Amino acid sequence: MTEDDRKRGLNKEASNSISESNHASSSYDLYLSKTIRLDHAAAVGQSRANNDFGRGHEALVTGRSAVGGKREREYGAFHTMPIELQQSIIQAGKESAKRMRKAHDDDLKIMNEEKSRKAEIAMEKKLDETQKEYIDAIECYEQYHSPRCWMTVEDAKNIYNALGSESARLKAVQEQILIRFLGLGWEKAHHPWSKDSVAFTSKQLLAHLMNVVIPLADVLKVPAEAPLKMPAPPPMKNLGTTSDLALDIVKGSDDKLAEFKAKTNATLQQMYADGERDNLQYLQRSIKPKIEDMEGFKLEYYFQMTNKADQSTYNDWAHGVIINVINARTRTVKVKWHESCVNKDEGEQDETIEKLMVSKWNPNRPTSGAWREYLRK
Repeated sequence: MTEDDRKRGLNKEASNSISESNHASSSYDLYLSKTIRLDHAAAVGQSRANNDFGRGHEALVTGRSAVGGKREREYGAFHTMPIELQQSIIQAGKESAKRMRKAHDDDLKIMNEEKSRKAEIAMEKKLDETQKEYIDAIECYEQYHSPRCWMTVEDAKNIYNALGSESARLKAVQEQILIRFLGLGWEKAHHPWSKDSVAFTSKQLLAHLMNVVIPLADVLKVPAEAPLKMPAPPPMKNLGTTSDLALDIVKGSDDKLAEFKAKTNATLQQMYADGERDNLQYLQRSIKPKIEDMEGFKLEYYFQMTNKADQSTYNDWAHGVIINVINARTRTVKVKWHESCVNKDEGEQDETIEKLMVSKWNPNRPTSGAWREYLRK
């Protein structure tokens, strides 16, 4: 700074907030004393900022002249009081010290509890987001091991060409990329859906799928389960032998990981049981099978059924095997139903003739007559 600026700054506050000097003094005491209590450090800073115990020692420094003559000695508020009042203040401080320390500790406890609760809420939110991501990864992993996955470049070409619209092709190709990226954790399979606000076409993504993604199976290992990325403790530096504390932390993390996986899988199974998600709908092949090739096909068919107890009707899936394609043009087949799906006491037949309508293939919301491949083991 210039000399004029320096002179203008003499005897001026360094900050426009007097509280800043109080904080600075307390911070210095915490740094200097190391083990001093927070409330004690704050008291020192406050008393220094207010000059409560000042003795005017600045006026005793030789060689320092004051404007207008000799500098007056200014005492702090404590030293301006009568000796009896000083003693009573000290006595009152001694008697209330224990109570004040406890009050301060109680306040800190409340603050730390609130802080911990906020951290727990943030962690719960992260875990909820992680659980949703893990459920997606589990389903993508299952898709890789189902007819849904295009395992070869030839499969990709044939199924892509068989899809009837650009939207269906785009959705299907994106799904195939996510199966490897989310379900298997193959980072190299990643491809953005757009660039510079321009969406990639299904053909562009198909090229990435055939040239990059599908060949990854030749060089990368398929994991034993869906990958999981969840909040973890920070890495700990290891000098020499790993401490028991570090091992306990790692073990605790592993236990929490196993608990989280079990909880997420239970949540997912409950979603299936409640009908929130259909674990077989997304495993079906991308296009319906050709009717001419369906002899021996394991079929799952959505029937309207009757409740024996109150004679009410409801819809549910029944499964069997197509034993004959009666008429390919009308898509009529003969099905032999599994014994668990036939109630002979009600006169149900174990073989029936059904029509497999094109519009009823693997719908998102099944209605009577919906059909798909039976994939349960």
